[in-house]
Amino acid sequence: MKFILLVLVGAALVFAQVYVFSDGSGYAVFSHMGFAVYSMDGRLQYVGGAPAYPGPTCIAFYSGAGVSIVTPRGALRAFYPLNFTPTLIASDCRAVVAVNQTAGVYIAPGVRYSFFLPSPPYSVSMLNGTAYVLDMDGDVIVASASGTAVEHIGGYPAGTVASPDCVVASVVRGDTQYFYRVDGGVPQLLATRRAEVGLAYSFAVGPGCRLAYADGRKETAVAVDGPYVIYGTSTGYIEVYYGGQLVYERKVGGPVLSVSSSGLNIAYETPEGVFPLILINETVVSNCGNWSLLREAGTAYSPPSVIEFGNGTRCVLSSNYTASGVVYANYVRQYYVQLSSPHPMAAWLPAGAQLPQPPSVVEGLVELIPLGWQIDGRLLQQTAVEGPLAASAVYRVVPAVNGTLGNGTMLLVKVETPTIVWPQQPAYAVERLYYVTVSPPGNVSGGPGYYPAGSYVTISAGSPQAPPGCRYTFSGWRGVNATAPTATVLVAGPISAAPEFVEECRVQLYTQYGSVVNAPEWAPLGAVLTPSVEPTAVWAPFPFRYVFVGWNINGAISRSFAVSGPVSATAVWVLDPTPLSAIAAALAAASIAVFLASRRRRQGRAALFKFYARYLSVHYQ
Repeated sequence: MKFILLVLVGAALVFAQVYVFSDGSGYAVFSHMGFAVYSMDGRLQYVGGAPAYPGPTCIAFYSGAGVSIVTPRGALRAFYPLNFTPTLIASDCRAVVAVNQTAGVYIAPGVRYSFFLPSPPYSVSMLNGTAYVLDMDGDVIVASASGTAVEHIGGYPAGTVASPDCVVASVVRGDTQYFYRVDGGVPQLLATRRAEVGLAYSFAVGPGCRLAYADGRKETAVAVDGPYVIYGTSTGYIEVYYGGQLVYERKVGGPVLSVSSSGLNIAYETPEGVFPLILINETVVSNCGNWSLLREAGTAYSPPSVIEFGNGTRCVLSSNYTASGVVYANYVRQYYVQLSSPHPMAAWLPAGAQLPQPPSVVEGLVELIPLGWQIDGRLLQQTAVEGPLAASAVYRVVPAVNGTLGNGTMLLVKVETPTIVWPQQPAYAVERLYYVTVSPPGNVSGGPGYYPAGSYVTISAGSPQAPPGCRYTFSGWRGVNATAPTATVLVAGPISAAPEFVEECRVQLYTQYGSVVNAPEWAPLGAVLTPSVEPTAVWAPFPFRYVFVGWNINGAISRSFAVSGPVSATAVWVLDPTPLSAIAAALAAASIAVFLASRRRRQGRAALFKFYARYLSVHYQ
């Protein structure tokens, strides 16, 4: 039977149910044992018996001898005696209807009558002095000051609800729940919904006869309060919707069994009890729009620090204050700006801010000079941020280096894309040249200057002027890898070449005898020569023997001399006395021998003389 508890919002209440008075002064909790009235801050006001019915600003309840109508504060407004015990009652705080299983009575100032019920009653509601009794057959008995009438609907009864503007009765037929407006004399179908066979779900009606119902799964209780629909959920939430949009939610613990609201003074029931929840409709006025929101009474509200509008637009809170219950907020509107450049930027900028100029950068050997931003195909040198935008930097491309670098290198940069839109990369060609020079007396074929890298040049050593009797002989190159006096070299870097020479002087040697040996015709300056002659001793003639002793250079005799200029020298020969002395001794000895032999042999003496002559020629060459 729990589903019946959920459908009896605003009906004659037998099981636990909450109801908030229309003036927001308090709420009542109903059960089969009676009712209790509380102020909205949760303080108990008074209790009463059952059956009971909440009117807009009163409670009608059976007190044993009749029906009492009291205010939310407990003050008695009216008492209507009864001669039977009712099972259901209803009141609009002026008129009263009370029914049992077979009959009912209608009581209003100056009017009182009894009427018959064709079927036991299920629920009853009252609006503007007229009672609407939904019986177990699903029909509605209408009782007013002018009498009774029956509106035939049929079906399993699901409850009645009275709003400020209408009364709605609900029945279930098969797997469909029907909602009828019954205060117009003829039942008017307002809505249907699928339901499990034999079951109905909680529903509520608000101003303008606006209908809302719980889905029976997540939503277990519902109330309509002006433009708001309040749901209690099986997951333990109170959810407030405005125009179909969730505007407030709060976790309240266990499943919500029933809920009621008036002026956003909410009372809800969970297995833990009944609790109040007072919401305040806060109005916010700002330069980024006005809105309303719900907050709990006693809590402070601060406007959101950032309001996201999507599409790259937002507002950032600058300041706020409250006056006369209205929150005034000042926001700074910002737009998301994406700048494509060598130093990209993506940031939120205030509306009206000027875009910064693109940065000047050097890319390789070219410089990018900013011309402005391209936005939607247009080049803008200055622009203010008036909305979200994406901009690309536009650059003029010029050589960053064009000419000599001061180290024998020259760069010639030819720009092929004079203007680019980032991230387009600049295109350019680079020609590298190197300075080539040759020290005198050398030369480069095209003259000293810059030559393209990778080219070839011809260098020549030349010939320097030498002193008389001397000459210069090429010995190689300094600063370049070449060996020939005339060479072709690759220009792979700066070239500073110098030919190198060795100074040689003529060497002229003269001799009376023999031949000069170990004597070059030209000798390097500073070289030390030790020339000689062959043979070094000669007979001129026999028995006169001359020996080589050195060279006469400027009056000085030496076997070695240093080349300090042109050399002209004569070999010096000296007579060797040794052979003459030997011959004289030999002759003396021979004479004695011949004399002693008594001159026996003349021819023998001649032979002896020849012997000595041969001896001397062999040993004294």
